[in-house]
Amino acid sequence: MISKLKSKLQRPYPYEQETANIFKMSVVYGLFVAFFLYAFRPFGIESGPYNLLLICLAYGGVTTAVVLALNTTIGYIFPKQFVEEKWNVGREIFWTIVNISLIGLANAVLTSYLANISFGIRLILYFQLYTVLLALVPIVFMIMYNEAIHNKKYAELSEDINSRLSIPENSNKHITISSNNDNEELNLNADDLVYITSADNYIEVYYSQSSGSDEIEMKLLRNTLKNTEDNLSGFQNIIRCHKSYIVNLDYVNNVTGNAQGYKLHLSNSDKLIPVSRKLNDFVKEKLTS
Repeated sequence: MISKLKSKLQRPYPYEQETANIFKMSVVYGLFVAFFLYAFRPFGIESGPYNLLLICLAYGGVTTAVVLALNTTIGYIFPKQFVEEKWNVGREIFWTIVNISLIGLANAVLTSYLANISFGIRLILYFQLYTVLLALVPIVFMIMYNEAIHNKKYAELSEDINSRLSIPENSNKHITISSNNDNEELNLNADDLVYITSADNYIEVYYSQSSGSDEIEMKLLRNTLKNTEDNLSGFQNIIRCHKSYIVNLDYVNNVTGNAQGYKLHLSNSDKLIPVSRKLNDFVKEKLTS
């Protein structure tokens, strides 16, 4: 039972990194809180001296501000922890509880101000009881349900791609991957390039030693993935599939999927190349055309 639960908590889960989507999520949280308070009027909220609608909107606004601030800053402070490759169901549950706990704390501060009551541990615990404990079961259920739905969706779509996988012909054209450092560049055939990934202010270029070889070498160059993508724009089989990856589709021999989206399996590497969800259709079309 414990091992089964642990396995579920370790299943990959999508981590939202787009600022626009975080903003939408924050507004939805705020509107839900405002609507809930206005519709059900708990804690005698309607008996205060303030307009009920404005009070509900105030709580909703605080909720939106907390979620937006938390989810747009913490990822930058701890970038190695908040990456989709490490994100799973357990982390999503924990992070959601952190969000709700801080919402409860902020709303306790707002209540102290509006109701003119002392702000202390009793008030904090009161709000944590209602915001965290009451929401815990729905949170866990919705996250696990969402993971199962997305996992099933991408697993089925991956099978469809694999059934129609069309490996394009290799190109023998020569490419040069430049570096911001003088007199440092990498020259190779296009069909020897396997994939490229970003590494801070550098890129890691993975390539075959020679055509048909299973041995892969890595070259570290000072450049950005965006500059490299522009430089390789003339090669239709070499595409940007993720914010951190460029991949040569010639080497893709299988596609799998989980709640985070597609993963590309390469013929001569154990590395699984992720596909950004917003690029799903583009990559699928490239692989099956």
